[in-house]
Amino acid sequence: MASENDSNTDEDQTTLQNFESWLALYRSRVYETYLSRAPTVSQPEDPQANRQVKSPKPTILVIEDNADEWFLIRWALLQHFPITQVIWISDSTRVMPYLNKCVQREIDLPRLILVDLYLPSAQSGLSILQKIKQHPVYGAIPTVIISRSNNPDDIESALTHSSNSYIIKPFTYDEWRERFSMLRTYWTE
Repeated sequence: MASENDSNTDEDQTTLQNFESWLALYRSRVYETYLSRAPTVSQPEDPQANRQVKSPKPTILVIEDNADEWFLIRWALLQHFPITQVIWISDSTRVMPYLNKCVQREIDLPRLILVDLYLPSAQSGLSILQKIKQHPVYGAIPTVIISRSNNPDDIESALTHSSNSYIIKPFTYDEWRERFSMLRTYWTE
């Protein structure tokens, strides 16, 4: 009996490893396909040309360190905001330089910013929220914290740091779409 159970456990482990390998390959192909189709922004050499660049679509900035969740967020946002450009920043240290470049080049600022609370810690998310909200220009941009945490202390901290709202990340794609449908009425029309 013990050898049969050991055999099943080995088979289960092999099946799990095969599935994880397949899933990693699938994800990499999806990301490669998405990235190859993502619009590229050319960087003109002429400084005057930089000042004339305007985004043809309003933008939503998503600050999310998890690529899988970014993928869900992007598709859910595009269902409700098809005429927007969704920008992803996975590293919180790149947020302020991005926003500063928008101002320097006279590119339209995002009309909405979504910030994951745990980037990877809550302090990181709150820090970037605070930097955005204390800035004289960026502070007016509606900024929403998104998080898997439903801890009342996290929610209170986000609202204390001037988050316009707090969205608990759902588990299904349909729930993502439902949560983001609420954003449409508040900040984008």
